[in-house]
Amino acid sequence: FVVRVAGNLLETAALGSALYAIEVLNVPLTVVLGHDDCGAIKTALKPDEYIEALPPSLSSLLHSVRRAMPRAMQRHDSGDEALSLGVDEVAQTVARSLCENALTSQRIATGTHKVVAARYELDSGRVHWLDEEKE
Repeated sequence: FVVRVAGNLLETAALGSALYAIEVLNVPLTVVLGHDDCGAIKTALKPDEYIEALPPSLSSLLHSVRRAMPRAMQRHDSGDEALSLGVDEVAQTVARSLCENALTSQRIATGTHKVVAARYELDSGRVHWLDEEKE
């Protein structure tokens, strides 16, 4: 079951879709998978003036992405290191939020579900697991 949202955010529809997969379809694993060179995260790293000039629905999305990556935003640059940090940070933030959901946390506690964060390398196809456990 795949849920794709620009910036990898866990907004209402994405959360509902993930919970549907967990509760109704009984999927045992959720992988919050960011990818290198993510356009939404790259755009969120642009200056405030750029984001504020965008249509409201897009600037709102980018502000949500920014909130999910505070350490990347503190760098005050949009280079490759900030982008990589942002991709990882968003995936980890979303995975953490999903783990804190009442339904998901109950499934995790009973051992019937696991949530992990990862980053996908587009060029090589490699997946880098961002959590300590890599089962």
